[in-house]
Amino acid sequence: MGILYQMNKLNMKNSELYKQLISKENIYKAIYSHDSYVFEKELLSDEDIMLYSKLSDKYDIETINCTIWKCRKKLMKAIEDDEFFFEIDVYFKPKKLDEDGNEDYRPMHTADLITQICIVSMLNLIMFDDSDGKRNLSDICKLIPSNFYGNIPSTAVESIFKPWAKQYSDYSTAIINANKEYAENKKFKYEVNLDLEKFFPSIDPAYIYSFIWDRISSFYNDKDKEVLNKILTKLLYFRVIFDYKPHDFKEYYKGTEPEIQFQEGITYFNRGIPQGLPQAYLFGNFCMIDVAKTIAENIEGDAYYYVDDSVIYTNTKAHEFVKIIKSINVKLKERIKLNKETEDHLKQHKDLKSLSRKLQETYNIKIHQCKVGSKTQISGISYQDYLSELARPASTLTFQLKSTFEDLEDETLRKKLEALLEYIRIKLKEAISKGFETQTTLLKRYKKFYLYRLRILDF
Repeated sequence: MGILYQMNKLNMKNSELYKQLISKENIYKAIYSHDSYVFEKELLSDEDIMLYSKLSDKYDIETINCTIWKCRKKLMKAIEDDEFFFEIDVYFKPKKLDEDGNEDYRPMHTADLITQICIVSMLNLIMFDDSDGKRNLSDICKLIPSNFYGNIPSTAVESIFKPWAKQYSDYSTAIINANKEYAENKKFKYEVNLDLEKFFPSIDPAYIYSFIWDRISSFYNDKDKEVLNKILTKLLYFRVIFDYKPHDFKEYYKGTEPEIQFQEGITYFNRGIPQGLPQAYLFGNFCMIDVAKTIAENIEGDAYYYVDDSVIYTNTKAHEFVKIIKSINVKLKERIKLNKETEDHLKQHKDLKSLSRKLQETYNIKIHQCKVGSKTQISGISYQDYLSELARPASTLTFQLKSTFEDLEDETLRKKLEALLEYIRIKLKEAISKGFETQTTLLKRYKKFYLYRLRILDF
């Protein structure tokens, strides 16, 4: 067994994919784009925040070289050691109150800065093709449809994703323009908003493994395939550190049957795709490709997606809607599932295999049914002229927040945000008083968008 292990290790080290992964150039690209994927900087340790700041100086050769060395060492261990998995922390963001009035939380994940750079070093090999000296999207990233707007891979080396503020603005503008067009030409009568239930925790990591492996593994030789298997496994499965917090553990694995109990000496892994880490949003889009196909097969119309958020213009009648959603959910359960032929990658760690089986029933992508409190709804198309006026400032606000230099500029921006929020409040009140509450989705989106920016300014 020892000789076989050493031979496999030697084979991987001779792999071109392995050499590319640990190359100084690849790791430096991950460092260079670090500002685009560390989503929760305030959760980093003080030491990591200092390192993050130093790495922003692209001429600090000493810090960059030291970081490359640390990342290379960790990447080599991740590929060569089957027992090694990156460690991540989980925290919970309040989401809403459930039907019983209990708080519902969204699990978010974070990791130390070196780990996040290692993750993107691996992710670079899946997302991009830099073989001709320029950054190009990989073939698998080109599968993301043109009507997807959220977390779209970017060919700019300083950012692995296109700037979200502009993408969200483009998404909102596209919806507003479609709303206006169909209100005038009557091509479609209804606007449908679909809400996926606990999207990231309900994605089976093994499904994403299958999705990627089936599409790219044939381009690699046997040595590279072995490395690719390790890369995908370490991008999909992580050791979750609970620091002996029983409440966090219970909340994280809530809803499993039978309920997962904490035991000393057991390694616990992530549930679903760990939202908050750099790769999660790309993998979310991969899952949404099949979700969007299934929806299109059942609801004919014009669709727009921002990861799991969607708006569809259709002639599907309201009374048919509940039945269609049930049908879609049945098809999603059949379509988005573990490919048994690729289950072997779970067998290398007994705790991972055991936990994956316990979580299997929770991996079920489904759309919320239309009911009170759900964002899933259908309404007649009703265009409001003021929506385009609310969309315009959205794309420039992020830049303005970063570029203010004095208190007067801050105060001017504050008054602008307060005026926009007051205008939205008035329009929401009008819509509700006229019984048009189902047509306020965009207004509520803009309210959240501007309110969050106001809080950033206050901070």
